[in-house]
Amino acid sequence: MAYTVVPTVVDGDDLIDDYTLAVKSAIDELKAAVPLTTTTFTPSFANFTLGTGSTSGRYIRLGPLIVVEVSLVFNTGSAITGSLGLTLPVNCVAQSLGVATILDSGTRHFVAAAQFNSSSDCVFTHSESGNVGLVNGTNPMTWAAGDILRATLVYTTA
Repeated sequence: MAYTVVPTVVDGDDLIDDYTLAVKSAIDELKAAVPLTTTTFTPSFANFTLGTGSTSGRYIRLGPLIVVEVSLVFNTGSAITGSLGLTLPVNCVAQSLGVATILDSGTRHFVAAAQFNSSSDCVFTHSESGNVGLVNGTNPMTWAAGDILRATLVYTTA
């Protein structure tokens, strides 16, 4: 999977917090109206070597709406060797944007975005001080044991 275009990302924790709250509120309303089934899956991250790290994923589907949550935890032997991407558990038909947080263990959190690259995958981007770049082994920081990426994606499918 090759990424040649760096998508534009809006910088700001408040926007991400508002988006996350809105998504969680919508999910809570849907759960109250319709029983939802959560499906777990093992995420497939592009340009990532797991080593002794871990990944987890789950999604819910309500008609054409898909909500995905994934996490990636770095540990010994884990590595990112290019732009970090994710294969979606269910293909999408509409371009959407997901939100992600990156924990540089013991140091700080970063806000990132999941930009849909095709109908079957997305790429993670990070913006700080107006500089936008693809998440990789050294952006937004040099990844090490204990670092974590968590993402929530919302999109539609056929």
